Amino acid sequence: LGESMLVDLRDRLRTQGELPDLPPEWGAELSVLSAYGDSFSGDFVVTSRSGDTFEVVLVDVSGKGVAAGTRSLLLSGAFGGLLGAMSVDRFLPAANSYLLRQHWDEGFATAAHASINLRTGEFSIGSAGHPPAVRFSAGSGRWEILEVEEGPVLGVTERLGFPRTRGVLGRGDALLLYTD
Repeated sequence: LGESMLVDLRDRLRTQGELPDLPPEWGAELSVLSAYGDSFSGDFVVTSRSGDTFEVVLVDVSGKGVAAGTRSLLLSGAFGGLLGAMSVDRFLPAANSYLLRQHWDEGFATAAHASINLRTGEFSIGSAGHPPAVRFSAGSGRWEILEVEEGPVLGVTERLGFPRTRGVLGRGDALLLYTD
């Protein structure tokens, strides 16, 4: 019974991170693998598409095992509700505020949030203590780490800024978000 509950939690997390349909000229791939062969972990992805805007948030919740997995499920639902419901500049502050209200003993998380305009290629990326995004430039064939002023981890302190970097993706370019 316990194992089937864990499988159900894992499946719910994966469902919330499924990629939406994108225009034919756009592509996206997603791979989430748990460490040590565990059935689920504290890492999750939530995506949203509203009109020409595609958003993705990659989150790493503190802790391990069942505790991290159950917090991930709760946060993925909350963050899924925030995506597309507010301007991209307000997403990470709202996610931070939500996490602070939970008053968890071990309740911090790192996150990378990206928003891409599917019509123009303009993108915006913000980080909350998360590893930096990487951009592939088709013109040069090179990968570069995007120098983003990193914001604090989520759930630690109130009223801090979460700076964002902006740019434009050209044909064949790519963005890579990853976690440990």
